[in-house]
Amino acid sequence: MEAAEENAFDQARERNSVIYDPDDPCVLKLSHLVANSRPDLTIYEKLYRRVHQAPELSGIERYTAAIVASHLESLGGFTVHSNIGGHGVVGVFANGAGKTVLIRAELDALPIKEQTDLPYASRKQMIDRYGNERPVIHACGHDMNMAALLAAAATLKHAKETGMAKAMVEDGLHEHLKIPVPDVMLAQHVIPMRSGSVAICEGPVLMSADAMKVRVFGGPSPVKNPHFCENAIVIGSRLVTCLPELVTSPDRRCYHYVLGFSGRGAGADFIYHADLLFDIKTRTPEIRAKVLKLIRSIIESECERWKVPKSPHITISERAPLTNNDPSIGHKIRREFENHYDIDLTQMDPIPATEDFAALQSNRKIPYAYWFFGGSPNGKGEDTPVNHSPFFAPVIQPILLTGTDAMALAVLSVLS
Repeated sequence: MEAAEENAFDQARERNSVIYDPDDPCVLKLSHLVANSRPDLTIYEKLYRRVHQAPELSGIERYTAAIVASHLESLGGFTVHSNIGGHGVVGVFANGAGKTVLIRAELDALPIKEQTDLPYASRKQMIDRYGNERPVIHACGHDMNMAALLAAAATLKHAKETGMAKAMVEDGLHEHLKIPVPDVMLAQHVIPMRSGSVAICEGPVLMSADAMKVRVFGGPSPVKNPHFCENAIVIGSRLVTCLPELVTSPDRRCYHYVLGFSGRGAGADFIYHADLLFDIKTRTPEIRAKVLKLIRSIIESECERWKVPKSPHITISERAPLTNNDPSIGHKIRREFENHYDIDLTQMDPIPATEDFAALQSNRKIPYAYWFFGGSPNGKGEDTPVNHSPFFAPVIQPILLTGTDAMALAVLSVLS
């Protein structure tokens, strides 16, 4: 190295002493890179309040999508695609050859009335897809997920512009022909853990969910008077009460819920059929196959025992796939989190919640990681509002900071 070049290198190393490892100036310290590339988060605090005050139900997130698209365009460098699969928004940020990473946050809110005392609490009412007027709240925390993702996008863009990130980050959806297929997919979610904390698993993190629609039949018998016929309501009630005991496992590998139960009478003397809707959450593909087979067998056996005039109709549809982190991606991200956060990482077992994030793979086997960041100042306790509660509203800081850094670190770790 020439003397002038060596002097310039030393000056650059001194300027970036917080960016590079002192033992090896060629090794980038991603934690410091994120800290030095982070945008002014007050912008994203305002964005969070704006979205929180104006939530929208699933499938009709026009205003929310417009906010996201407008902000991505304002950052510069993003090619923004709107109205994908409804109101989906994709921003593609290209930075040369390398891996393509998809980062994702949700737009939708829930039909619940907010009961917080926040000055920016939602008072919004919307007409849902069924024509009913409903109160709306971001009770799941998607507003915080959005704000953190957009702040992370700004962080990554700034890191690229300073010449310190050598790869590409693209927030894309591969089903759309103009958007590249990702090599890695990343997502996160705020939950009522202690604020400032993160939790990531190397393997299953969220359960799969199946919706099972069942119709059991009653009705007239050729050898009985109508009022002595098999009663579909009685049969359905028996299934509702016995299935949880027989299916829900004590080791939390399977959860079973009844979401709906109704009967229809063909006349005054008998109930023709009863409809049941079951929600079944399982922890592994093997358990899922066994549980669905067991439930079908129980229903058919119960109907046979009652000698119903017609076999039950059973339809199973996957509502959400298993969220199962790629071990190598999860390990890599966990290592960067450990270097960045001055706390012990929380290790979690799969929880009985579901996500459709893994469905973004389509038919491709794209590795991904999904993790959580804390949204409660005091951690989770008996009085801590949880996701989907009318009282759930994360304290903005330091939660926004945690989510911003976590997403930016995760992207850089898989690109580095």
